[in-house]
Amino acid sequence: MRRTAYVLAALSLAFATLLVVPAAQAATGDVVAELTIYSDGTAVGTEGSIGIIGGHSFITVKNESSSVISVGKLAGIAPSETVTVGTWGNKKEHPGVWYNLESYFIHLDVSAYATASLARTLTSSELKTLNNFISKHDSYNAVTNNCSTFASGAWNSVSPWSEDLFAGIPNTPTALFNSIKQNGASEDGTAVSIPWTSRGVWVGNGQKQPVRSTSYPDAAPEITFDDVPLDTAVSDQYASKGVLFSGSPGPVTALDGANPTAPVLSPGPGYIGTIDITFVSPKDKTRLASASSVAFDIGYMDSVGGASISWYTAKGKLLGQTQTQDYGIVRLPIAAVAVSRIHIDTTGDPAGAAIDNLEFSLN
Repeated sequence: MRRTAYVLAALSLAFATLLVVPAAQAATGDVVAELTIYSDGTAVGTEGSIGIIGGHSFITVKNESSSVISVGKLAGIAPSETVTVGTWGNKKEHPGVWYNLESYFIHLDVSAYATASLARTLTSSELKTLNNFISKHDSYNAVTNNCSTFASGAWNSVSPWSEDLFAGIPNTPTALFNSIKQNGASEDGTAVSIPWTSRGVWVGNGQKQPVRSTSYPDAAPEITFDDVPLDTAVSDQYASKGVLFSGSPGPVTALDGANPTAPVLSPGPGYIGTIDITFVSPKDKTRLASASSVAFDIGYMDSVGGASISWYTAKGKLLGQTQTQDYGIVRLPIAAVAVSRIHIDTTGDPAGAAIDNLEFSLN
């Protein structure tokens, strides 16, 4: 079965990852998370934290345990969920630590960061040390505490001295990039694989719980299906948001172990069938509406072309159609300005598929 194979593949990947980290990392304590440091080597000078133009350095923490964890002061991180953490100095809302801002930019443009990266496992004790570092460094200074200063400091707070990373004098993303490259376990271009999360973007708040960003209020997907009990038939529960669901044998919420942001919306028990997404007026669900900036996740795909997607105007005119072109969880944006209905057919995949993290803007 596809989902059993996915779990076995994930275990094999985790084992392979452990082989490239020093034995001392996992020798004591239980592994609860994975820390990865990223640095974009395109930066020049000391003005990091300005994205594609000037380069950027940041870290991610992925929950590898079976329980929720905290990353920095951001609590409730679910198993398999990944959080990005970095400092930014050019954001008026907050000069300092941001959570998930990097993953949001990657979600918008997968080529956002041309990074070198390095990963290591974390025990519960090491995660506590890292979280303490994050909460104590919620500030920004272009020379003494920029994004590369923060990222290298976070890494060095839990790494053996022999694996410390150096961000240069003054600290820059480019110098940190070069330091990461000197480690034989470093990788290139892995930032494109950082998943988006329905948690949205948060700003640091020192030793207190982070605050939801007001600069990126729409960064979290509109509908994640997390607020509906599992195995619930879904039809008009989201009518107040302007969307109805239908299909065959009938959309239901499901806890798909192959999807890191589950619960998801399945076409029915077994993931095989169809889902229709219809946009309506939030004030009157009998009135059709149209949407733009539509995107959603679909998967887990076990075959190329396993799911077919078509989208239509309010009068039923076909605007476009496509098939999934990759394996795993696929992010599917629909480039149309007046979509009223989307038809999704997962019957072409051996084990079917589900959708999650639906974003849209009503016209």
